[in-house]
Amino acid sequence: SPSRPLVVWGGPHATTCPEESLVEGGADLCVIGEGEGTVRELAPSLERGSPAWESVPGLAFRANGRIVRTPRRELLPDLDALPFPAYDLLPMDRYRTLRGASGRSAAVLTSRGCPGKCIFCSRCVFGRTMRYRSVARVMEEIALLVRDYGVRTIAFIDEHLSEPINAQGIASGVFANPDYLSKRFRQKTGEAMHHFILRRRVE
Repeated sequence: SPSRPLVVWGGPHATTCPEESLVEGGADLCVIGEGEGTVRELAPSLERGSPAWESVPGLAFRANGRIVRTPRRELLPDLDALPFPAYDLLPMDRYRTLRGASGRSAAVLTSRGCPGKCIFCSRCVFGRTMRYRSVARVMEEIALLVRDYGVRTIAFIDEHLSEPINAQGIASGVFANPDYLSKRFRQKTGEAMHHFILRRRVE
């Protein structure tokens, strides 16, 4: 129906199970893998009202009673080229910290990919090749969240954070700024946590 909004799914489920998502889930389109480039190419055709979905890599959709999958899109080589999430469009005051802490929280991704072979993980969206944001770019996003949105807790949600190449720089940047760590945390841990992070990289 022309009046019905178009439903676009993305993420792990849409990537691993596009047929199920389209037939049973109610999706009109599934974005396969990383979605930034796909959505950027898809948007103009949706605005024109004349979808040319077959020409956009990284999609799955139904056409004439069958499931159509366009070629897989290549992984993004430069994560620093991505803009920050549009935090100004989100109700940031609703993202609250759990587990006894107070204030607003946010999630930051410093890398994409995971070389692991865990049987319960598909690595379907970001792949196995590790790609890293620069330390400067990560620190810039943290500063934005703290300064403009009053975020007090940041969760790093990388798939493979246990040994990131830029762990030392990020840890040093966080510990060097007194605004990023509570006084209580500093009193209880001092530099111990900093050394722990660096040691995990060496081990």
